[in-house]
Amino acid sequence: MKKLLALPLVLAACATPIPDGQIADEETFRNAIVGKEIQLADGASMTINPDNTISGAVDGVEATGTWSFEDGFWCRTITLGDIFTEDCQLWVVDGDRLIITRDRGEGQSYAWRRVAGG
Repeated sequence: MKKLLALPLVLAACATPIPDGQIADEETFRNAIVGKEIQLADGASMTINPDNTISGAVDGVEATGTWSFEDGFWCRTITLGDIFTEDCQLWVVDGDRLIITRDRGEGQSYAWRRVAGG
């Protein structure tokens, strides 16, 4: 019986949402983002994988890449068809939305969302 009573507490701890605000370290990034699908309103989607790879699609074109977390920024390389890009980005959690700002927080911002169950 005691084991059954402890189960809801364990499940509640696992379901604790990530607090809103800037993701400033890799541990928080992994807890909030890694292994989950994220999407733009236009249908672009990506999954940031635990093995530091990226997979997804933009306008029906496969996107692949690698990522690391450096000095408070998520840095990535992505190949999208014949296009290769590198960037370090500032990520901010706002509920289920992710505000991602390019060029180390100095560039254009995009609002992605975490997909439930992703």
